[in-house]
Amino acid sequence: TVAQAPPADLTVSGVVFTPTGGLPGDALTAQWTLSNAGILTASASSLCNLLYLSDDAVWDVGDALIGESCAALNLAMGSVTTRTLTQPIPSVAPGSYRLIARTDTRFAITETNEGNNAAISAASLTIDIPELTLGISRPRQLSARNVLDFRVTAPAGAALEITLNSASALGSNELYARLGAPATRSFWLLAASLKALPSASPSAS
Repeated sequence: TVAQAPPADLTVSGVVFTPTGGLPGDALTAQWTLSNAGILTASASSLCNLLYLSDDAVWDVGDALIGESCAALNLAMGSVTTRTLTQPIPSVAPGSYRLIARTDTRFAITETNEGNNAAISAASLTIDIPELTLGISRPRQLSARNVLDFRVTAPAGAALEITLNSASALGSNELYARLGAPATRSFWLLAASLKALPSASPSAS
């Protein structure tokens, strides 16, 4: 007879991060622990972990993705290891957020329990967005492939003009604006795709 080998069982715990507050675009470093509670070695050539920001401490598809960490894993029964990820804070509304780490997101390892593959940080990350003053420029350093978020309050009915100047003659920058919510590239790519549909119109509110 042929019997299937007992599967492993990965669990996630101990999600910590630094700093505890910042602005979109600031560097955020997070660490979490992976444990093997199964009776077989958890082995994969590439085990992927995803890290999210959540404003309600419950993961859903609307949570902002911080980043992904993929690496080989060979974790014996009862063993533990840590994963670390450093990424910019994504563009989200000001507020308090918990971090959620999810492991084996591509199902590289057969497990007895897939329901314990995520953990939530005990601490909260406070995110703010600096406010621009009308008529006053605000110099900031924008690194490659990063974001800078600002908010501005304008009188009702006023025409708002936003100017972006760069000291680099070779740089390529993108500027997005949105009413009442953070302006992200993904939002405007979605808006553009919806605009191309005959029965749909995007909303920016």
